[in-house]
Amino acid sequence: MMLYSGIGLLYYVWVRYVRNDWESRTKTADRRERLVTAYSLALLLAFVVGALFTPPDPFAQVLALPPLFAVSFVVSYLFVTHGLTGGSDETADST
Repeated sequence: MMLYSGIGLLYYVWVRYVRNDWESRTKTADRRERLVTAYSLALLLAFVVGALFTPPDPFAQVLALPPLFAVSFVVSYLFVTHGLTGGSDETADST
């Protein structure tokens, strides 16, 4: 079940942010939706980084997960709010 959840999350991120092939929204994402997306991305990023950079010992991976999650949550929140999601402010030229 977890494997399919991870694959589904990767597909969602690919379609929504990388390929940008999503139906246009009528309203912007609210704060709750941005936090849920950032949490999901942070959890996935923490598991991937933990699997790549920690020893194969499960105890070491569990000990490395909280700091990795804290750092990846900040990175993913910035990615969701200001990154490729179209959250950057566009200002009109006033001349």
